[in-house]
Amino acid sequence: MQVINVTEAREQIAAILHAVEQGEEVIIQRYRKPIARITPYSESKPVFPDLSGFRAERAETTTTLAEMREQERY
Repeated sequence: MQVINVTEAREQIAAILHAVEQGEEVIIQRYRKPIARITPYSESKPVFPDLSGFRAERAETTTTLAEMREQERY
């Protein structure tokens, strides 16, 4: 992992991108505080949990709430 300041990043952007292509992570700092992290791009998509069981358990509650709302309207 490289840590560089903003001025160095401007001057060496091609070298930074080459390092990132090789799998390295680069942190850019301003006034000794990290402000950005450049990491290699990945095509992976986030995996979300399967909620079908949860929804099936709550289907009755949802129907009941909908019925209560309808009764209040009329």
